[in-house]
Amino acid sequence: PILLDHHKKNIRKETCNALFKFIDGSLERIGCIMFTDTTMEKVIHLLNSDHYWLVRMECLKIVWKMIETGHRYLIMSLVDRGSIEAICSVVVCSDEDMTMMALNALES
Repeated sequence: PILLDHHKKNIRKETCNALFKFIDGSLERIGCIMFTDTTMEKVIHLLNSDHYWLVRMECLKIVWKMIETGHRYLIMSLVDRGSIEAICSVVVCSDEDMTMMALNALES
């Protein structure tokens, strides 16, 4: 989680990409990130407020992968942590793929 706070955008982006690859849709791995420390709070914070869109895109991919599981408790936990507001913050971006991913996440 410390790397998510790094001042270099590429380190934050690559850390989020590594987390995305790590979870791989596995509920056990998602649980490691979701419930063991503040990692998901930081991911959602970056999704909501990072100045670099590539970092936000990687964060959105993590949240989307978790939503895709369809696991009700997991989705409710994401909602409780502020993921809806964070997802809405990227809907207005100029990247069409990112906007579509955000809209699909909200729909789910």
